[in-house]
Amino acid sequence: FFRLFLCLSELHTVLVGGRGAACKMAPPENEEEIYEEVSLSKMTYDELTECYTYRCVCGDWFSISVEKIARGQTIAPCGYCELSIRVVDIPDSMVRKKES
Repeated sequence: FFRLFLCLSELHTVLVGGRGAACKMAPPENEEEIYEEVSLSKMTYDELTECYTYRCVCGDWFSISVEKIARGQTIAPCGYCELSIRVVDIPDSMVRKKES
């Protein structure tokens, strides 16, 4: 249920263009803040929310939406603590091509 809440919160943030208090959306300021790199294939996909999730060491979840991946974003923040992961091994077909 909590994963659903995080992804819905992230979706709401994308739709209204603001920042949700329940979902930390700011990317880390430097590489030292990335907890680890995780392959997209190791993450769990939820069709209902269109989000990928991965368990954080704090017990909560890292979360990133398909929409963010399509925009080229690779940082998935934890919904509870300050950790973030970098999502790697993303198929090129998932990322939108930037028009020149």
